[in-house]
Amino acid sequence: MFENSYWWLKLLHVTFVSISLILFFIRAVMTLKRIPWQLLWPKLKIIPHINDTLLFISGFTLAYLSHTSLIHGWLSFKLLLLLVYIFSGIYTLKMAKTHAKRLSGMTIAILTVAWMVKIALTKQIF
Repeated sequence: MFENSYWWLKLLHVTFVSISLILFFIRAVMTLKRIPWQLLWPKLKIIPHINDTLLFISGFTLAYLSHTSLIHGWLSFKLLLLLVYIFSGIYTLKMAKTHAKRLSGMTIAILTVAWMVKIALTKQIF
């Protein structure tokens, strides 16, 4: 029973990760192209918060079910990278004023997520 529940929760978690990346990419590209997506599609401001909350809950539930604590260096580092992803996303979507700065923020966010996925797969930081 545990293995089946864990597998479904892990699939759900990966789905939330995918949705989060897709939504960020869509918003970042529209920001780069100066499309006023906040006015055209106001739900694009709300849906990512709901998805990311579910992503966060599913991640902590997976850690709990697998008896993984923050003492494990890879999980702590992954949470640190999550903060980098959040702040680079905020920078890209709200703070950066030039195309180059937005593009660099978007690049940092995507590379950070790639690193987080690598850590999730290998349980190794480097």
